Amino acid sequence: MQLEKALSAPYSKTGIQKIVAFIGHSPDRFKQLTKIVVSLDQEKLSLATACLSFCVEKYPHLMLPHLHVLVKLCLLPDATVALKRNIIRAFQFVQIPTKQQGKVADLCFSCLMNRKESIAVRVFSMTVLSNIAKQHPDLQRELFTLIEAELPVASAGFQSRAKKILKSKR
Repeated sequence: MQLEKALSAPYSKTGIQKIVAFIGHSPDRFKQLTKIVVSLDQEKLSLATACLSFCVEKYPHLMLPHLHVLVKLCLLPDATVALKRNIIRAFQFVQIPTKQQGKVADLCFSCLMNRKESIAVRVFSMTVLSNIAKQHPDLQRELFTLIEAELPVASAGFQSRAKKILKSKR
């Protein structure tokens, strides 16, 4: 399979599944996918980031060498919703290394507090922060305070995830 050509196809669940199966647990193929994501080729970006997210869900270790670059992409002022949604979704499945936790947490807090951000990005950010906060009680308190403040004005999707995360504090 030619990855570049496959990512030029129309967005479809079947297409994603085929590409994810092709990449499998191969670090070289995942690196090739990451390079395509980093190129920010608008024609391929949505499908490429979706494939990246599903690859990481199956093989979380593949993301670790590329974590810092993917965080930087999410911080770009013109980062698309699809890019942020899929990359932050992928962060949920990864044990974020201690060195990177600060940058990932800053990104996720920024997304979570931004009411103009999509619900999916905010909810995935909440989960990533919850995962990081399990190792940092101060961060956990800050996260819970923020979630509780947002609950009265939050969407149903936000409230559902927030309640699950808040239950974990008990």
